[in-house]
Amino acid sequence: MKVKSPIPQDRIVLNENLISWKDIDGEVVFLQKEEKKFYELNKTASFIWKVCVKYQKIPQVIRTMQERYRKVNKTIIEKDTLDFIKQLVDKKLFIIQK
Repeated sequence: MKVKSPIPQDRIVLNENLISWKDIDGEVVFLQKEEKKFYELNKTASFIWKVCVKYQKIPQVIRTMQERYRKVNKTIIEKDTLDFIKQLVDKKLFIIQK
């Protein structure tokens, strides 16, 4: 019997209708068009953002974060990454695709 992974297998896709973004010296800056607000992410959040854009599949995003931050507990990385992804989706910056 196969045990279901607690990590969602969904894809996370940038909501390009709402955002214009750029990587400047390793930090992501973006304009949220709907709210007409400018945001700047710190280095860690920027790294997660870029990994989400590149890989899109949530399990791959988490694996990439775990590889980058090997000294941090994998469960903590998984939780923090999923929390950040949820924030991105809640703010309509990214969209979850099943």
